[in-house]
Amino acid sequence: MKLFGINFGSKKAPQISSIDREWVEGNFQWLVSVFGQPKPEQISITDKWFPKTFKTKQFSIDNLIVDFCNQLDLDPSQFDYAIRNDIRDTSDIPYALKNNSIDCLIHFDKETNKYRVELAKSVLNHPNWMVSNLCYEFSKVKLIESKVGYDTGNDTNLFIYLAAVFFGYGLIIGNNLTNTGTKRDGFWVDSWNYAANIPYQVMAYALAALAKIQNNDSPDWKNELPKNLRKEFDLSMNYLKNSKNKILDTKRIDGSSDVKKLLKKAYDYYQLGEFSKAIDILRKIILLTDDNEIQSIAYHNIGYYKIRLGEFENSIPDFEKALTLNTNCRYANDNLGFALIMSGKLEKGRQYIDKAMLSGRNNQAYSYRNLALYYQKKGEFDVAKSYFMKAFDLNTPVDLLDYYYGQFLIQMGKEKEGLEHIKISADLGEKEGIEMLKQL
Repeated sequence: MKLFGINFGSKKAPQISSIDREWVEGNFQWLVSVFGQPKPEQISITDKWFPKTFKTKQFSIDNLIVDFCNQLDLDPSQFDYAIRNDIRDTSDIPYALKNNSIDCLIHFDKETNKYRVELAKSVLNHPNWMVSNLCYEFSKVKLIESKVGYDTGNDTNLFIYLAAVFFGYGLIIGNNLTNTGTKRDGFWVDSWNYAANIPYQVMAYALAALAKIQNNDSPDWKNELPKNLRKEFDLSMNYLKNSKNKILDTKRIDGSSDVKKLLKKAYDYYQLGEFSKAIDILRKIILLTDDNEIQSIAYHNIGYYKIRLGEFENSIPDFEKALTLNTNCRYANDNLGFALIMSGKLEKGRQYIDKAMLSGRNNQAYSYRNLALYYQKKGEFDVAKSYFMKAFDLNTPVDLLDYYYGQFLIQMGKEKEGLEHIKISADLGEKEGIEMLKQL
């Protein structure tokens, strides 16, 4: 990357060279091809994104690590941390640092076989700067753990910043590109001047490229950016809207990919219980094809995998989108009805179950299971049991049939019999059954 031929002569063009623009675009193209469509929201330093960190009055690095791991689907048990003292922790001794000090660093410790988060003690006094640095470091770990080859040349640091933007940390980093201040204690003056290793022009263009990929010309989060970065973002966004360059057209990214193979890969992840990974691949498929039927299947499967994650209400728009793209999408009416019933919208859910049964494109055993849950939630337990029995009588494999029937029996006071069905669910490898068996 050639940083960077700034265009000072025009107030209407972004201040970034064509070479650097192509570098940003090319790397985003690669990130989409590997990780699928980026999530639409930007992460901020709030209790929404860092719930464990904000839950306690006293700051806990352990909680901060857990929040980052939850955001990036990493295993928090694979991390520990250490706080390091350096010259900045001395008092009454004048000093000046010629080189950038290490504030935050994550490296793999071969002795403990874990990632070690190392923090300078002084950086704890600048929490926003610390979190911004950790956005970069945890994004680096995400790349490593994904086991994908990435740019490890002269531009590695900048590439990791791009990855961090792609993973949703652009807002945090953009608001903490610099951190400068002075603190006085009597005659003692403590000054600091932190700066991220990415020019704000490149950061602004990266944020604009991300918005372009998401087909969102004016995202809400841009108003939270610093004034100079927001201005450069607008210039970059305007350039991208008027550019004939199609490199960020996500339907063309990795367009040669075999969609059927990706569908198979998503299904394989589903079989392993890796529902989030399956969803990521399906989102990529939606970007790669204009075929309504394939997109409908992808949206339906996203909805179903969300169901398996317990996100019933969150799955409803996906089933609705599947039916919009293909009114004959098999199982979509049944699963939409199920999601509505589990979200407490019983009568609307029942309408979709009836529609599924009338269509003749349903799986009757699934429809009976769903009707059993409908009547169970209405308190009509005899009718509910009759539909559970109808589902069992068809001798058709039905996801979570034993799991939900086990719960029904436990609700009816038949704990021992219910536990047997929960065990069957667990033996089938259903995560829901496994988790409930642990609780019981």
